[in-house]
Amino acid sequence: MNRNGFFQVLIKIDGTYLKIYPAVEQGKEITLDEITSYLTKHQIVEYNLPAINKGLQQEEETIVKLTNEKTFPISEDMDIIVSSDKMKAIARFYPASNDGAKMDEGEIYRGFTSCGIKHGIKEESVSSYLKDRKYCTDYVIAVGTKPIEGKDAKIEYFFNTNLSSRPKLNEDGSVDFHQLQNMNSVTEGTVLATLTKEVTGTPGVDVFGKAILPTPIKVKKLLYGSNIALSEDGLQLIAKVDGHVVLKEDGKVVLSNVYEVDGDVDTSTGDISYKGDVEIRGNVRTGFTVIAKGNINVQGVVEGARLIAGGNIVIQRGIQGMSRGIVQAQGNVIAKFIESATVQANGYIEVDAIMHSKVTAKTEIHVSGKKGLIVGGHVRAGNLIQAQTIGSSMGGSTCVEVGNDPAIQDRLAQLKEEKKKLEAEEYQLGQVLEVVKKKQQKGMLDPSKLASFQKSLMQYKEVTQKLQAIEKETAAYEGNVGESDGGRIKVDKIIYPGVKVSISGEFTIISDTHRCCQFIKEWHEIKRIN
Repeated sequence: MNRNGFFQVLIKIDGTYLKIYPAVEQGKEITLDEITSYLTKHQIVEYNLPAINKGLQQEEETIVKLTNEKTFPISEDMDIIVSSDKMKAIARFYPASNDGAKMDEGEIYRGFTSCGIKHGIKEESVSSYLKDRKYCTDYVIAVGTKPIEGKDAKIEYFFNTNLSSRPKLNEDGSVDFHQLQNMNSVTEGTVLATLTKEVTGTPGVDVFGKAILPTPIKVKKLLYGSNIALSEDGLQLIAKVDGHVVLKEDGKVVLSNVYEVDGDVDTSTGDISYKGDVEIRGNVRTGFTVIAKGNINVQGVVEGARLIAGGNIVIQRGIQGMSRGIVQAQGNVIAKFIESATVQANGYIEVDAIMHSKVTAKTEIHVSGKKGLIVGGHVRAGNLIQAQTIGSSMGGSTCVEVGNDPAIQDRLAQLKEEKKKLEAEEYQLGQVLEVVKKKQQKGMLDPSKLASFQKSLMQYKEVTQKLQAIEKETAAYEGNVGESDGGRIKVDKIIYPGVKVSISGEFTIISDTHRCCQFIKEWHEIKRIN
């Protein structure tokens, strides 16, 4: 029969002793720490520690003299140990001294109460112990009730929520802008989304009787705009008209018709601002603006104009920016070419050529058309830049950069400038306040200047708070900048000397002509691989 090792205090005429019972069969041996803890609890502080330790090494019952002093009788005792999550309580019992009293059932339960144990008490464990008292043995005396977790609400959309289609690349290297397939066209009566409602969880209770709340569930509801109906049970969105459906960043489903311009955007149309998609069959002339919450599709050329879209921008004949053109898309940008313009995409950019432009994409830039040329300017992408040719044999300043989110880099640069200005303002205000404080301490402050002093003090506090906010925001961003080694620049044909290649904060200037290669970052070094 298995039995853990245990011990008992013996009180004799000539002093106090400790009887050590070794473990039987597969039982666990008693530890010195448990013995010393017990003796301390019962105010036996002077004892022969080496003798106890030696007694623990014996394979038979051993009696060790602790002290010449006789201690008072010790009653049967128990320790209660509660798990860190408060879901389980364990009792360990210790025998009474040779002249001490045993615990009865009532005393055991009163011990539970004094420790605050009130839920999930295992009466069978108490009965088991009273029937066969096993000392220095774990008895599970209480178990908490675990909470029953609920289920989050779920919305299923029956259309493409991530429009990232790319144009078809023809065998001759040209890009076919007539097969983009980048719209969610739906007809009246189409079910756009369904909602599965949340299931509420049930609280649990720990051994102390305290409620344990289940993990909070996500409650969702169907958000939608005009031209969409909500079913009677509130669980479906249904299209009321034919149109184009998109899922916005805030979770709202929007269905809209397309605003069409038969010719150019010029003096005959004025600037355009539309909540849906915009289709322009002509050109966008210099000086005009087109803003769409959806996609913008231009069949002609964009000159020195401004295009801003909440979705994708497609420019079938390219951008002739004249150093004034600005194109910004929350989605992707696809164009025949980009020349002398500033282009930003929160997705990828697909283009046949980039010349003397500032081009930024959060994910990838593919310059993979028939020309596939990047020359001049600054081209940035978070993950990948792929082109046929980068730079020129004629030289010129060309920079290609990958590896960090460009939006984060721009924001960090903005924060750096703001911090510099605020620090200068903080220093100036600090100097003024220091002078005023010294005058105040010497009783030389003109009472008429007190209002001005208080105003400066408020300004100083405001500047300090702004600096703290900037430092907090900067710290949140900096962990994501310069750490990624995953950026890649792929050259399908040739890269010329003089091109600046930058990856995750490291850069190199290409000194020789290279063909059909890639550039990656390993540790703190940019490497060329085939």
